[in-house]
Amino acid sequence: MANRRLLLNAGMSVVQVIALSVLLWLLYRFLLRAVGVELLGVWSLTLAAAVAARAGDLGFSSSVVKYVAAHLAREDETRAAQTVETAALSAGALTALISLAAFPLLRWGLAKLLTGDALAAAESLLPYALGYLCLSSVAGVFQSALDGCQQISLRSLLVIAGETVHLALCYWLVNRHGLLGLAYARLIQTAIFLTVSWVVLKRFLPQLGWLPIRWRLAAFREMMVYGLNAQVVWLVSLLHDPLTKSLLVSFGGTALVGYYEMASRLVSQLRTAIIAANQSLVPVIAGSYESQPDATARFYRESYRLLFFFGVPLFALLTVSLPIVSELWIGSYERRFVICGTLLTAGWFGNLLSAPAYFVNLGTGDLRWNTASHLVLGMLNLMLGWSLGKLFGGFGVAAASALALIGGGATVIAAYHRKQNVPSSELLPADSWRLIVFGFIGSLAGAAVYHHLRASIGLWPVAGLVTLIGGLLIAAPAWFHPMRKRLSDWLVSLTNSAG
Repeated sequence: MANRRLLLNAGMSVVQVIALSVLLWLLYRFLLRAVGVELLGVWSLTLAAAVAARAGDLGFSSSVVKYVAAHLAREDETRAAQTVETAALSAGALTALISLAAFPLLRWGLAKLLTGDALAAAESLLPYALGYLCLSSVAGVFQSALDGCQQISLRSLLVIAGETVHLALCYWLVNRHGLLGLAYARLIQTAIFLTVSWVVLKRFLPQLGWLPIRWRLAAFREMMVYGLNAQVVWLVSLLHDPLTKSLLVSFGGTALVGYYEMASRLVSQLRTAIIAANQSLVPVIAGSYESQPDATARFYRESYRLLFFFGVPLFALLTVSLPIVSELWIGSYERRFVICGTLLTAGWFGNLLSAPAYFVNLGTGDLRWNTASHLVLGMLNLMLGWSLGKLFGGFGVAAASALALIGGGATVIAAYHRKQNVPSSELLPADSWRLIVFGFIGSLAGAAVYHHLRASIGLWPVAGLVTLIGGLLIAAPAWFHPMRKRLSDWLVSLTNSAG
């Protein structure tokens, strides 16, 4: 039963990422035509600025996963329900208060970055962005509670349904209200998602009331200890995405922010797909850690090897396909999108390899080095973003973001290896050097084919050649890699045991 649930959760996490990728593709193609890339950049910047209001979250969403899973493992449904209601009330109330206090400061900050119509649009969007973040902080608690109940597959279905509703609302409201319609759509969709998530959660935690009205000081204190580390992580995260977009506006303009946002969403969707199975295991580790502490070491090694095996070819394939994605998504070859996508692909791959150590730390509650990794990421982004922006403009800011992602990931990996006495030689798993060499060669070959033949033979023929030449060079070593057979055997065994 446990194996079947684990397999279902991991599979649905991947399905969620694929479905969201399709919805993301449709949404941004529509928004580029309906509002344009400059206003899309304004919305992205405004939402990033409004993230300051998430200080009221105090790490409750992260805490809920751990403590709901732990309380249910001890068969204490009452404390699990108290944890959810306390977290929802605390996160919602504190986020709302901070939103009101931060509103004048955020308007001042936007006025420093934008002028004219762009500033007027951002100021009109800001109240809706803050309202969305208040609702999403509560919805995040409910999502985390479903993860803690090991109902990740059901949570994935809810997320897919919610984003489908959001896409439909955007088609309806953006055509009528312009950029404000995008804000209306996100606010309405989040309110619906919050309500449905609460109703579904009650099925698995019957001790919950009809509304989250019970607040318990003991539950609040318990989560605060765990959540303070997560809160530090959030505070430092202000030095990454919001800071990056602010610097991009200063050194590259709002259009570059729009293309960076699209590239970032594309690359992060791939990263999320790869680590989805690892993310599914966090509640399992939290629930079993007390009785099986040695399982985390085995989980780390196997997860790292699998991530390396999947990550190198898939990120190389994404790199080689960026020019074609640009033509299909944007409508033409957009140099700014391709450069940002290439830089972010390198940055997120470097960060991807830290996921096993990061999730093990989340599951066991040892968050010190997770926090340190975000500190390194934030400080590198601040220092490199400004200096490289001055030297190379907006692309220098994007490069700084990628380097900061790599630095943050390296921090948590190095700390975990030292703490657990994992040899540094395992950073490059055996038989995996061919993946790196052929991934690099395949990326260069695909880029050469596109740039030399695109004008003469057209989009679809060159896309076929890029797929054939680049894909074969990248995929061949993965097919003959020993991990492929191990993975196949593992999936067959897990499926059989689940059945």
